[in-house]
Amino acid sequence: MPSYASQKISFTSVMTVLKLPDYCLRPIQGSINHDFMLITHQYRLLGSILALSAVLFGAFGAHALRETLSAHDSIQTWETAVRYQMWHALALILLSMISLNHPIPKMTGPCFVVGSLLFSGSLYGLALDGPKWLGPVTPLGGLCLMIGWLLLAYSSYKNKV
Repeated sequence: MPSYASQKISFTSVMTVLKLPDYCLRPIQGSINHDFMLITHQYRLLGSILALSAVLFGAFGAHALRETLSAHDSIQTWETAVRYQMWHALALILLSMISLNHPIPKMTGPCFVVGSLLFSGSLYGLALDGPKWLGPVTPLGGLCLMIGWLLLAYSSYKNKV
């Protein structure tokens, strides 16, 4: 296993553009200890909660909010929010399993959580004719999600996972 403290980042152009601090790329894998198990448990718990709420929001939008969403012509917006929330909930659950055997950057999970909350949360608000300032929040959530995927891709490339 390579030492991450002494390695230089090979994705320098991408990482420089994103201006990610070095600690974002340090792996959470290591010897199985309490802190490591707590992080993987938290990813699984947060992923499960996000998945449960995605199913609830999907059902709520399909039944209780159907007329409201139709009146605002925002059924597709609601469905997009539910879909992205579910995909990233599943990604968190899988991340908790992958991190048991392979190093992953410690900011991957938080990027998925924050990105899901910002992206899907702002879309839910906009679908319900919420305040217009939610519009610019959506791309910020999308950026967090993309950074999470980029960190995971970097880890896979670097560690040949």
